[in-house]
Amino acid sequence: MANAIEIRDKGVEIVDIAQFSSRSSLMLITRKSSGISKIGDMNGKRAGIWLGYEMQPQALFNKYHLNVKFVSIGSTNNLFLRGAVDILNANWYDEYHSVLNNGINEDELNKFFFADYGLNFLEDGMYCLAETVRKDPELCREFINATLESWTYAFNHQEETIDVIEKYARKHNQPVNQAHQQWMLSHYRTMYIPAGKKAINTWLQQKDYENIQHIMMESHLITHVTPYREFYQPYNKPGQTR
Repeated sequence: MANAIEIRDKGVEIVDIAQFSSRSSLMLITRKSSGISKIGDMNGKRAGIWLGYEMQPQALFNKYHLNVKFVSIGSTNNLFLRGAVDILNANWYDEYHSVLNNGINEDELNKFFFADYGLNFLEDGMYCLAETVRKDPELCREFINATLESWTYAFNHQEETIDVIEKYARKHNQPVNQAHQQWMLSHYRTMYIPAGKKAINTWLQQKDYENIQHIMMESHLITHVTPYREFYQPYNKPGQTR
């Protein structure tokens, strides 16, 4: 969503028409052996951060007045695994599990979810031009409903879903790990259908949007505020409620 707000600030009139996740999956992880057991312990340390994803961790470190050295990383966790960085940027459903697959046990790690520190920068929004919503609202509605049906089917038929993923990955000579795919799919289900809920809810909460926008304004990443009702223009599944 932070990327979308930034694009909107530059003059592209995009809108969020469905928000599939309500909690950011992004986290920082550390080894317990590093002595970093709380945010304050990160001061003076080195953090492996994906290039282009510096906004959230920088906002966190600014909030706690910490001086942390950023080391740009790509799609590999090698610097963390080899001890070259003390802190690693990771998604709960993906990179975190990749670290575990390299022989590190969960009880050896500390997890720091950004959402727990007031930095719930949401992912997995569905965006289009505001003009598209105005000209063809039915197209937007149908696209959201088709996506909802697809995810619901995938969650209810996980074995079949992973078989399909493996089939197409092998067809295009891409590496695929069944255990990792199972982890990702099950964790996506938890993200999209939190405990106590029975179905995917695509509503964007106003407080989440306004909090992200406020942090970006404070960080001088955007120059003006777009009201919630202008940015979020939902076309939800018939019968779905907030």
